Amino acid sequence: AWSQLVYAVDVLENVVGPKVLSSQLFADKQDTVGTIVYELNHSVFKVDPTTGVLSLRPDAVVDAETTPSFALTVVAHDGPQFSVAVTVDITVVDVNEFTPQWTS
Repeated sequence: AWSQLVYAVDVLENVVGPKVLSSQLFADKQDTVGTIVYELNHSVFKVDPTTGVLSLRPDAVVDAETTPSFALTVVAHDGPQFSVAVTVDITVVDVNEFTPQWTS
């Protein structure tokens, strides 16, 4: 089982990967049969299969104007027949991309 059913993570837009978003995606190891392996199939984000650390893929960029949020499903496996999924809601935080130019 996961320590939480839903995780909420914020990421600033225009940050280029690899950028660690969360080191807190840990399944509860009390009821495991074997080693926990984490899995995520996504084009922008990845999860370390051993540690569960969520990050942006290398060269991935997120933009709040085009995609303000993502809903990911991360799966933890602790054997060939046991798995459990958790939702990770990622909010892309808008950043002011234009510096005002003052004229006198």
